[in-house]
Amino acid sequence: MGDVYESLGLFSKAESLLSRSVAIRKRVLGAKNSETLKSMKDLAGVLNEESHYPEAEKLSRETIEIRRQTLGSEHRDTLESICQLGVILNNEGRYPEAEKLQREAGEVAKRIFGDQDKLTRIAQQNLAIDLAYEGKYQEAEKTFRDVLEAERRTLGPDHPDTLGAVNNLAAILQIEHQYAEAEKLYLDLLQTKRKVFGPEHPETLLSMGNLALVLANEKRFGESEKLFRETLEIKRRLLGPDHRSTLVTMGNLAGLLATEGQYSEAEQLVRQTLETERRSLGPDHSDTLVTLDTLGDLLKREKRYTESEKAFRDTLEGRRRALGVSHPDTASTAYDLACVLALDGKRDAAFANLEFALKHGLLPDIRQGLEKDDDLKSLHGDPRFDALAAAARQPPAVAQKSN
Repeated sequence: MGDVYESLGLFSKAESLLSRSVAIRKRVLGAKNSETLKSMKDLAGVLNEESHYPEAEKLSRETIEIRRQTLGSEHRDTLESICQLGVILNNEGRYPEAEKLQREAGEVAKRIFGDQDKLTRIAQQNLAIDLAYEGKYQEAEKTFRDVLEAERRTLGPDHPDTLGAVNNLAAILQIEHQYAEAEKLYLDLLQTKRKVFGPEHPETLLSMGNLALVLANEKRFGESEKLFRETLEIKRRLLGPDHRSTLVTMGNLAGLLATEGQYSEAEQLVRQTLETERRSLGPDHSDTLVTLDTLGDLLKREKRYTESEKAFRDTLEGRRRALGVSHPDTASTAYDLACVLALDGKRDAAFANLEFALKHGLLPDIRQGLEKDDDLKSLHGDPRFDALAAAARQPPAVAQKSN
């Protein structure tokens, strides 16, 4: 029944039953029994879904250790637990550790069970998610497309695993600013998920929020705001106000409201989101840094340049620590900081950050728009700007990895 509740997205009910299952099986069967370990893995999965990451990680590591002792490092159950731990680490923002685990599990699964086996495909999918968070977008997109093709061929178009693969491909396309293809995938996916899972299942809500974000990026603000508000209302009611998924939607809605000029509500939402994320996820988690970046943009739009500069500097330092200097998000924040510095008349600092952004993986669409960016108009006519504009027109060099 715990598994049933988990599949329905009723995570608190699932946690209660699975906790009882673990306790009973430990007492009756012993801590090393395969059924006990299954309940432990299932409970760790639900804790992860509830954003209780430290608890989930501890339980997952305990399960892996016992499975290695009793079953061996290459048993399917052990590999499944390793994949699960990788997902938890990803949710905690520990992307290189997560990538390492998924690669290792995937290589073993492929060697033992074959490249079409479900476990191999799960490890591939999880690896692609890690790559996306690390800014390795082309490799992530290729892996997502390979997984989706395999899922459709083996499971069919409406299987939950196939739908998850579609969602992940659409997400990477959105990150790469391929909005038209992403929107089409999300629209079809949302229709199918409503049919398969129901209108208020967490999987359906995930696609609703993602579609709203695509619509915002396509500047269809009215449609986007309506869908964001609908999604947020359901998430608050079903998942709770502090759930990671709820916070993501709050932050995205705040960014949209800032774009629409609704500054008061936007600032209230973004500060509330930021406070909760700092407390629950930590200051250097990728979600927290996205929200802090959104706050910087909002303050810039309100011409509160000193406050905006601080928010962007804090974001930049956090992304340097968490993601490294070669990640596209780090370069994007340096560019945003350069914009607010230019607006505030701090030309030398603006040029320094622009140069950093161009040398460290600034995305092509931002590079190509540099000369037309109104925020940088005060820098026009300076030879340094002409040199940077010329550099922006060239294909980006491969960024150096941080030490």
